[in-house]
Amino acid sequence: MSNKNPFTPNEKAVIDKIFESEDKIYALRDAFFKYERSLKYERDLKNSLDYAYKEGLKEGRAIRMKKKNVPIEKIAEITGLTKEEIKNL
Repeated sequence: MSNKNPFTPNEKAVIDKIFESEDKIYALRDAFFKYERSLKYERDLKNSLDYAYKEGLKEGRAIRMKKKNVPIEKIAEITGLTKEEIKNL
């Protein structure tokens, strides 16, 4: 058996280009997946903050109504909070 390379220099150059392209494809794929994960993280964070903000507004409104002696049933109806949540404010 010969240890000689079975490819011509042109074939070897094409094969090398294919492997370089494959490496670039995998790098791009990995970058794309990282980007997708970062988008998911940002969306999740935004949704969490939006939810917390809305809940804070409800609780703030409930606290103000409670201070004005609005009945708990009415506060619950307006804010969507449970009677228990309102009592704990």
